[in-house]
Amino acid sequence: MRESGAERRGFPGGLRAQLLLVLCLLITIAVALGSGAVMIPQRADLAPQAARQLLATYIALEMLVVLLLGYGFFTFLVVRPIRALGVASQRAAKGDLASPIKYLPRNEFGTVSRQFNTMLEELGKNREKLEQRLKELDQANRQLHEAQDSLIRSEKLASVGQLAAGVAHEVGNPLAAISGYLEILSDEDLAPEIRRDILKRSQQNVDRIRDTVGNLLNYSREESNASVEAVDLSACVDEAIHLVQAQPKAQNTAIDTALPAALVAVRAVSSEVVQVLVNLLLNAIDALNHANTDRPAQITLSADTSDPDAIILRVEDNGPGIPPEKLQRVFDPFFTTKDPGEGTGLGLAICLRLMRRVDGDIHLESTPGEGTVFSLVFTRFEMID
Repeated sequence: MRESGAERRGFPGGLRAQLLLVLCLLITIAVALGSGAVMIPQRADLAPQAARQLLATYIALEMLVVLLLGYGFFTFLVVRPIRALGVASQRAAKGDLASPIKYLPRNEFGTVSRQFNTMLEELGKNREKLEQRLKELDQANRQLHEAQDSLIRSEKLASVGQLAAGVAHEVGNPLAAISGYLEILSDEDLAPEIRRDILKRSQQNVDRIRDTVGNLLNYSREESNASVEAVDLSACVDEAIHLVQAQPKAQNTAIDTALPAALVAVRAVSSEVVQVLVNLLLNAIDALNHANTDRPAQITLSADTSDPDAIILRVEDNGPGIPPEKLQRVFDPFFTTKDPGEGTGLGLAICLRLMRRVDGDIHLESTPGEGTVFSLVFTRFEMID
């Protein structure tokens, strides 16, 4: 930024010297005018009364002239620079840093004005640097979100692969049954009522395959534009359980639900809720399968609605629990208690990320030898303005 105004020559010296010079000039003018007032009473052609009136008029005119000259000099030396500084300050306060003070007298006001222009120039440079840094920060923030979304998708694809391996078993049994039914239907002497029963059973197995594959496709579907909405937790729980129960390793685990009949909608993304639940259920099943205990493996999903602002969904298992020294690290990226090659260590970290970006949270409680409880805290949708 360059100063657009040229420096005014004005009177030499500082403000005090200029005011002193103005005062001397005013005194000189007053003395010059006063000498004429002294000559008035000495005029013989004027009556005493007329002379007094003329003297009073002359003195009044003399005071007026001195006052006007003093006002003009004071305005030029003091008021005008202050006014220019005030206008520039108002513009700067509104964000206009490209309007420096153009009136630069050769006194202290000029020095202040030049310093003010220098300050505006520095502020302008700093604002440009700040805007550039904000752009860089915004770009870095977008890249971070893209990286996090990519990581979430990668973990979801890993879960899809794990689920797909189990779907083969869930689909294979109905297909074998349908194949057997078709072989029976090839008998032309089959009674009509038996034929209808076989067709009904075949349709049921087809529906079972369709539901299994449909659930897997819905789970793997990419929802890049998914937004926060009112989510039915009961539906998400049912979908997650159907996906998990298709896994062979889940055959020996009982998954029970104890949800209220009318569960209030929560603020979340349905596909992400299912992703979190699938991850927690698979982790619980893995822990139960490795537990050295005689009690039946069981997972229970329940909900706490006592909080007026939140719904707490609990996923509880009766597995071996988590050792205290590992309890504080389970949400750390790449930390896993599974054997090498069985887990990435990103599942719980991503679950926590998914919950927190919809203003939720995850709490963990675990007692070695008794089990583990994950509590998913959701904000009630009806509490959002």
